[in-house]
Amino acid sequence: MSKTKYTHEENKLWLVALVLAGFIFLFELTGILQPVRNLMVKFTQPLEQQGAQLAQGLLMPVKIVKAQYKAYLRIQDLELRLAESQAQVGHLSALLAQKEYLANLLTEVDLKLGEEYLVVPVIGFNQPMIGLGKQKAQLGNPVLVANTVVGLISKIGNDQAEVRLLAQSFAPTLLVKTETGVKGIIQGDGKRVILSEISREDELIVGERVLTLGQPGVPSNLYVGSIQNLLTKSADPVQSAVLEQYVSFYEASLVEVRY
Repeated sequence: MSKTKYTHEENKLWLVALVLAGFIFLFELTGILQPVRNLMVKFTQPLEQQGAQLAQGLLMPVKIVKAQYKAYLRIQDLELRLAESQAQVGHLSALLAQKEYLANLLTEVDLKLGEEYLVVPVIGFNQPMIGLGKQKAQLGNPVLVANTVVGLISKIGNDQAEVRLLAQSFAPTLLVKTETGVKGIIQGDGKRVILSEISREDELIVGERVLTLGQPGVPSNLYVGSIQNLLTKSADPVQSAVLEQYVSFYEASLVEVRY
């Protein structure tokens, strides 16, 4: 009984489907469905366009973030390459400076006959130290960087020597003179190289070169620096000035010791 009822319902569904198909075929054949189709397109096309625009609007931030991330990675890569290039340039510059310094030492022509010197390595910066033995130098010998006196040997060990820089306080006394013959001494204040003990009657000229006067262990006419500015006040009994040095012990790997 139930099987017969199910078959009857199924036949009804097929009949309805055939009737609908017939109507659709008839409407299509007579052109009745075309206005309906046009009306549907008229209403659905704006919705499709709005949907596409909405999708593009939603995807735009994703595209922007993706592009910015790619740009960030590119910038990171360029910065890394730049840092590597700068490191290589710095290394090459240091090698070139060392080469030029050694070339200057080898081609120096203004040394007096009989004047002796050594080229030794810097082995300490916290306490300025150079590699040097007792048999090759004496206390008070000048230490030079690029032909500029930057300090005097203050202590000598078996294979090294301590250097007292001219800018340091309580450095050994160094007698000097200007190119015009004004005589004085060098004293450090812990930061600067000071030319002091200059008579009030003498004239100090800014920019004038200052050279060693000559004393035991220190040859004469070694370059010390140039007068940068005057420190003398009206009540001072003597004149003083700051010397400018264009080199530094702390930037050297090799130094020269004169004796």
